[in-house]
Parts: sequence; structure tokens; C-alpha cells
Amino acid sequence: MVWTVAGLTAFIFAARRVGVPLAAVALAMVSPVSLYGLAIGQNGFFTSALLLLSLGCVEASPILAGLGAGALIIKPHLAMLLPVCFLAARNYTAFVVAAVTAGGMGLSSVLFFGPATWVYFIYHELAVAGTIMSRPWPFGQSIMVSPFVEAHSLGSDVPTAMLVQGMATLAAAVLTWRLWRRRWTGNPLARLLATLALAFLSVPHDCIYDLSAMAAVLAAYGMRDPRYGLEIFAAFCLLMAVYALLSFFTFSTGAMFLVVVAAYGASEARLQFANSTT
Repeated sequence: MVWTVAGLTAFIFAARRVGVPLAAVALAMVSPVSLYGLAIGQNGFFTSALLLLSLGCVEASPILAGLGAGALIIKPHLAMLLPVCFLAARNYTAFVVAAVTAGGMGLSSVLFFGPATWVYFIYHELAVAGTIMSRPWPFGQSIMVSPFVEAHSLGSDVPTAMLVQGMATLAAAVLTWRLWRRRWTGNPLARLLATLALAFLSVPHDCIYDLSAMAAVLAAYGMRDPRYGLEIFAAFCLLMAVYALLSFFTFSTGAMFLVVVAAYGASEARLQFANSTT
């Protein structure tokens, strides 16, 4: 109960801090991805809160953004594109604070719990993750949404799927740099939505319970753009409600949907930037 309440509190605080309306937060909390994470006791609300703070507070509060990014050391692969965002935006304060926070948390864990936890993580947990990724489709992978998993589900062997993932990661990094290299003056939700989708596309191991932040921003943007935003949010909820079964019996479609969301968010961001410069 304490874990759940703490996660929900962090998520609500972060979402409201970056401008997500309360109604959109409520929709995200009852979306399939959030309910699945709650049911199995995952940390999706905490990591979603940190992602929202990291990406949504860069201009307004770079120290808070850096603290959020550094705290993502608890699930570091989700933070892969955050240094790209900070450097492209020339926000060196957020970058330095993130590095110091991550280093401080890592050092603190060693001081309080000893180095055995890191040894266990490196030699056991990473090995377990590698074993899951190399198993035949769909065992252990049907709730994942990465390009690696999609390629693997379509019959690619592990090296080929990793090559696909590598190309997706590089493309996501380049597109993220382009989104963040100019000072942003438009609706922050558009860039936030595109960056979240790209962040999930950039890593091979991410699951549907990691997507609560995207659910919140999709719902918020849907309220601002009822033409397409609400339809995309509804499609997101419908897909995630049946995602595990659909993936198990057919193939993974998560990465394809993330590409759609990234394209939608990026197109909205470019349109807003063009309007702001005319």
C-alpha cells in the first residue's frame, strides 16, 4: 500500500508540475498500462514521474530536471536520451546535476549496502535480461514494446533484431537532437510526447507498464487537440488492453505504435515552432 500510494503521489506531482491537466492525469492512472503496473507492483509510476520531470522541466527548472534524470539510475536505460536532450538544448546545468545525482545515488548505495548489490546487478540481473531477450518469441517478451522485440517477433534472429534496435536507437537520438536543439516557445506537451516515444524506441528492453508518462501526455494533448489526439489516446488504451494477448498469438506492434506517436508529436512540435517564428 505504501509503495502504491508513494508512486501515485510522485506521478501526480510530476504530471501536474509539467502542465498535465488533472483530468488527463486521472485518465492515465486508469489506463491499461498503469493498471497493469499496479497489479504486479512495478515501479512504472516512479519512473514515469522522473521522466516527466526530466523532460518537462528543462527550461523552467533545470535543477529539478537534472535531479529527475539522475534519479533514473534506478532504471538507467530509460534515461538513455536525456543527455542528448540536455546537450542539444545547451542546458549544461541539467546535465551536470543529472551526472552528480546519478553518481551520488550510486555511491550512497555502495556506502549503505556495500558493493555486493552492484556485483549482483552486473553479473545476475543483466544476465537475466539477456536471457529473456534471447529466448524464442514470445516467451518473456510479449509485454515489451521495443524495435528489438518487434523484429524478433517477426522472425529475426537475435543479432538481426539487435541490428534493427541499433538503427532505431541512432535514429531516435538524431531526431531527439533535432527536437531539442532550438529554444522551445510552443506547447511543451508536443515535444514531450515525441521525446517520450523516442525514448522508448531507443532501448531494447521496455514494457507496457513503463508507459504511464506517455498515457498522461497523450491524454493531455488529446484534450487540446480533439481532432486526432483523443483518437490516438483511445487507440493507445485499446491496444494496451489486449497487447499481451495480441503479441503472444501474433507479433509485437508496440514499436510501430510508438513510431506513430513520435511522428504525431514531432509534426505538432514542428508546426508550433514554425508558427512561433512567423
